[in-house]
Amino acid sequence: MKNKFKSLLATALLVIGLGGCGSKTSSSSEPVNQSSTNSQTGVVGENNYYNEENFIRPENNVTTTKLVTYDGPEYLNESEKVDVKVNDKDLFVYETRVNHGRKFSWDLPTETAPVVTFDFEGKVHIEIDVKEGEVNSAQVSPLVYGIKPIINGNKISFDLEYPDNYTVEYNGDYKTAIHIFANGIEKDPITKEEADKDDSIIYIGPGVYKADAIPVKDDTTIYLAGGAYVYGQVRAEGLKNITIRGRGIFSGEIYNRRSESEYLIPIEMRSSENITIEDVAFLDPAGWTIALYKSKNITLNNIIDTNNYNSLYSCLREEKEGYGNNVCTMCGKKFDFFDEQENFSFDKMIGYPSYYDYKRIRFKLCVKCFDYLMYSISPLFLHDYEDK
Repeated sequence: MKNKFKSLLATALLVIGLGGCGSKTSSSSEPVNQSSTNSQTGVVGENNYYNEENFIRPENNVTTTKLVTYDGPEYLNESEKVDVKVNDKDLFVYETRVNHGRKFSWDLPTETAPVVTFDFEGKVHIEIDVKEGEVNSAQVSPLVYGIKPIINGNKISFDLEYPDNYTVEYNGDYKTAIHIFANGIEKDPITKEEADKDDSIIYIGPGVYKADAIPVKDDTTIYLAGGAYVYGQVRAEGLKNITIRGRGIFSGEIYNRRSESEYLIPIEMRSSENITIEDVAFLDPAGWTIALYKSKNITLNNIIDTNNYNSLYSCLREEKEGYGNNVCTMCGKKFDFFDEQENFSFDKMIGYPSYYDYKRIRFKLCVKCFDYLMYSISPLFLHDYEDK
């Protein structure tokens, strides 16, 4: 159910290099029991969020553990706040600015958070070594997994069995949050050799890049390999069949928030269609993370983002083409007479520590898409609707 809802909601939102590094793959023959959650399940704090029905389960039957880690770029400094290991392998700990004020500001954020990323299936062990201060308590989100971390001195440890985006907070302070982007094993990764033979692929390999504007045309795939760290933006208008994917990172850290001559949004699509953006991460964007104007057939999947305001933005402006309130933001069709009478919208600020924390979700649906949405999520609440 959670997989269906995430994919559905993301679709409805419409929302070269320095240094070398690569990926490392390891596997284990240790049997995996996907029906448990680290044997560390149960009540977290005063609330019992644990619910296996909401877990993101692997599509295949996982019997062994597989782990893929990515070396960090040579010319980036690691965070000095924590060290993080997965299955005793050191991870590169990025440091990114975060907006704890949770509202838009032209001023640069002054606070930072550590970030790590890797791919896995099966079961992995996480160990976090906090370098400053004492650790008295810790919490792992999403709370639905019921993970109860073990604290030993300044070390926090726990197991993960389900790919997802996690945060770890300690001492009851959300400003200590450590972001863990634990992806599933990548499907159909693109190699540089494959990209060299295909003119439709823009391959960005491991390293640090100040790319600024990345050129794009119809029928283009932009692939960010794991370990790629890109200062840049993708901006398109009137294009079709654009895919942006991989395990790399877009960063807006170096761009001036107050400059009128600079484009601030990492991904901006106007009047385009058949757009897929999946699995890439966005750190410290200098504005919205993804902006989509008058575009249709959009697929957003596993967008990884530490931005705390206006991360996904869509705009369907009412112009000569008949856009605006007359178009379903999910399927893109123009409303017929009945749709005009039954125009549904949803505008809700989701609360912390939700996956969609502080992301404003705004869309208008035709009747068919509304029915599809309700069919997917109604079992979550309709059973006690009359009582409430």
